[in-house]
Amino acid sequence: MKIFKKILFAPLFLIFLAFSLYQSLGQFNIDSALSFNLMPLIYLCIYLILASFFYVLFVIFSNDLKYASPFIILASIITIFLFDLNLAVVLGFGVLVVFFAGYYQLTHKLKTYITFSPTILLIPSIKLITTLLILVLSFGYYLSINKIIKEKGFEIPDGLIDTTLKFTMPSSNLDLVKGDKYLAQITQEQIDFLKSNPQLLEQQGLDPSILDNLSVSTPAPKATKVPTISNDLTKKLIKDQFNKMLEPYKDFIAPFLAILFFITLQSLSSLLSLLLYPLVSLLFYILEKSGFIKFEKEMREVKKMVV
Repeated sequence: MKIFKKILFAPLFLIFLAFSLYQSLGQFNIDSALSFNLMPLIYLCIYLILASFFYVLFVIFSNDLKYASPFIILASIITIFLFDLNLAVVLGFGVLVVFFAGYYQLTHKLKTYITFSPTILLIPSIKLITTLLILVLSFGYYLSINKIIKEKGFEIPDGLIDTTLKFTMPSSNLDLVKGDKYLAQITQEQIDFLKSNPQLLEQQGLDPSILDNLSVSTPAPKATKVPTISNDLTKKLIKDQFNKMLEPYKDFIAPFLAILFFITLQSLSSLLSLLLYPLVSLLFYILEKSGFIKFEKEMREVKKMVV
């Protein structure tokens, strides 16, 4: 029974850490970085906080390195099953350092505290471990994004351009239907003219090869909405223009996105950590009332200076 109490929270710690790493796996790409979707990051922060929360509980109940070490090592091994080997080694080492550092920091508190107050004693450690895990994931995020940019280059995601066009282009430019005829803003003759005079596009800083990707529109039924060539062309022009603008700064893109990733996660975790106060208080109230733990009062001698 005593051993059961010592390792009770260890499986929960490993489960939520695995959830955290798996959730972060979906964020290690450029599309996710520029999607501005906070929900996956909120879930990631929740998993990180819960992993840190259950790890701290595991440490204070075991309070022995021989119990903590196997689970910490197992936690670092989880990365091998989720990431490629090089990234897994970096993240695994980071996880190992974070949890061993958290163990020694917390056990030092357990040896020096005067009165046991769960919120005062545990929550700072939970926040610290969460921050360190975010730092490790941010470094892994940087390595992943940097590798993608070096291998494939950097391109503005289509989803970001589509979202931009929805807010910047009037709806009349998206669908043009008049009677039985479909009106295209760029005809085949105009495309042929631009192909024969590529310098017109080059003067605007555009690549003439984009004309090869355009297709001629065909008549559409009256009730059917068909995207116009102009929308397709605008999307390609915007993408090409942005990619050329960012080309000189591509070495700074990965660090910038990694810093943004860290700041976003840290901000979200700071807000979500406010829920730890009622959670920790409620948990220890339940543990005390259920007889799982008990508190003892003791008298200690203190030394006072008298003048």
